Amino acid sequence: MGCACKDKNGARFEVVTNGGTGRVAFTSGAGATARTTAETVMGRYPGSVLRKRGTQEIVHHGERYEVALQEGAGVVVFASSDLDQAKGQLTKHQGAVVRERESGIVQAGTVPAGLNKA
Repeated sequence: MGCACKDKNGARFEVVTNGGTGRVAFTSGAGATARTTAETVMGRYPGSVLRKRGTQEIVHHGERYEVALQEGAGVVVFASSDLDQAKGQLTKHQGAVVRERESGIVQAGTVPAGLNKA
């Protein structure tokens, strides 16, 4: 097994409560297992998300809906199982859409041509 020291300056992750708008509950160290550890911790906080440290970009969540910037082509900045709660985030993010995580079908916001998979 190789040394993890090559990743000492690698990506760090944060577990953030309330779909990405709450407090930071955990910050990972850097290294080969940083994301795996953060995902494990995320499972202990229902409704939490995993994002890259120092950014608003959500890289992992287990919610049904997500708010994506740039009419769905940008990064995910919020996640929730409640559609109304996700729609409430649209006023904070100009040009964002609410879409279903698994299907990608847009539920609210601006729908550019060809974005819906249906």
